[in-house]
Amino acid sequence: MRTLFSADGHNREVDVATVQQLLTSHETFWLDIQAPDDDDYKLLTDTFKFHQLTIEDVKHQNQRPKLDGYDGYAFAVVFVIALNGDDVLFREHHLYISPNFLVTVHLPPEPSFDNLNLRIAESPVSVCHKSSFLTYLVMDAIVDTTFSAL
Repeated sequence: MRTLFSADGHNREVDVATVQQLLTSHETFWLDIQAPDDDDYKLLTDTFKFHQLTIEDVKHQNQRPKLDGYDGYAFAVVFVIALNGDDVLFREHHLYISPNFLVTVHLPPEPSFDNLNLRIAESPVSVCHKSSFLTYLVMDAIVDTTFSAL
């Protein structure tokens, strides 16, 4: 499932043409991809032109946390730690961070994004003006979720 956040608001039905238009216009946006499928991998490879090694990291979970620099973007792997009864769960997140956009990819739903989505929906123009601020908000949501497990 793809969810797009931009100054125009959010959209849960995101096609390739919309993403290409945003990339061409240099408008700031956040694209969140949950449970990626072959079409999503094609979007990451063909539309965004992300390095194949990062695509492999997204496809094959259980990566180590990292931050790697590529031409025009950084790629990060971060984890949320959560408790489910006595079990400790790890949710892996992949982030593509660029001056104009943020792309996040994860398998299971990320509950902390629900509140973040509401916050962005309240004021998309003020929140979606810089990808660095969007990255901060996403990282803040991920880190804050971990505190309950500590």
